[in-house]
Amino acid sequence: MKKTKYFASRRETPWDSTLRDNVQEFIRNEYLDDYYEKHPALSESNEANLLNAFVPVCCPNCGSLKFTRKGFTSNGIQRYCCKDCGKRFNILTGTLLDNHKISISEWIEFCLNLFRHDSFSSTSANNKNSTTTTAYWTKKLFLLLEDYTEGIVLTGNVYIDETYYNEAASNRTVRNGKELRGISKNKYCIAMGFDGEKVYAFLEGMAKPTRERTRDAFKNHIARGSHLIHDREKSHKVLVEELELSEERYNAREIEKLPDKKNPLAPINRQCFMLKDFLNAHPGFNRKDLQGYLNIFCFMQNPPHDKLKKVEMLLRAIVYSQKTLKYRDAWK
Repeated sequence: MKKTKYFASRRETPWDSTLRDNVQEFIRNEYLDDYYEKHPALSESNEANLLNAFVPVCCPNCGSLKFTRKGFTSNGIQRYCCKDCGKRFNILTGTLLDNHKISISEWIEFCLNLFRHDSFSSTSANNKNSTTTTAYWTKKLFLLLEDYTEGIVLTGNVYIDETYYNEAASNRTVRNGKELRGISKNKYCIAMGFDGEKVYAFLEGMAKPTRERTRDAFKNHIARGSHLIHDREKSHKVLVEELELSEERYNAREIEKLPDKKNPLAPINRQCFMLKDFLNAHPGFNRKDLQGYLNIFCFMQNPPHDKLKKVEMLLRAIVYSQKTLKYRDAWK
């Protein structure tokens, strides 16, 4: 029988159930004061004022537009009652924050830490919560942003390239006792695009790109008639042909040693570097979630660039998106 892994509460200290001297009492009290400041009771936070400023669009249970106010929850959040189905709900019913136990202020800190490329362990330590909580919230962002890149269309001068990310060590292909080297089936191929303002990233598959995969990755994300700036990857030719693009092509080997100021592909190289830095902050992640991380990365890199405005966008999207993810379903 598989043993359940136990994660100690961030609230615990070594002196919770023992006699304490003055030094231990001081350290414990300071630690717990900081903990409770980061974990206020929902009834003691300003969440009610925030959430009561939102008005439901419809009943989340049946979609009816006929509903009326019906008191408040124990945390002061406005409750509604549907006139058609008779069910009660509040602004968070059926959303990713439905029945949340941790304050929204802590969720905001989680987002800001993620935008800074902090690791799960660092983020959970800063927020004084479990690493599984951080992973769970990340999966919620995957769901919220699952369609984010679909609306990205690059225009004007468009830089494109491919970058590669290693398969997890436990899943790598081995032949004759050795792992495949180079751009092989042990590397994920990620299509990257950048027009000076917007970033687009898409998981093409494994190993080198093909004409078909390149077409599928970019055909709806580069405006017809744009100017393509790229290396001499053969699969890019299909984009020039089908989207009627003008182009600049550079030999990657000839320019790779140039300083960034002189490298004509520096803008897209920079985005590839930032993506690797973001992914490497979470090296043990399940590669099935790779596109989810790419969606988050694009959201991070694209306008608006102020991190607090990004948090605002996410919060508004959560309130008005009928998406939910139960904890037990996140690990299936």
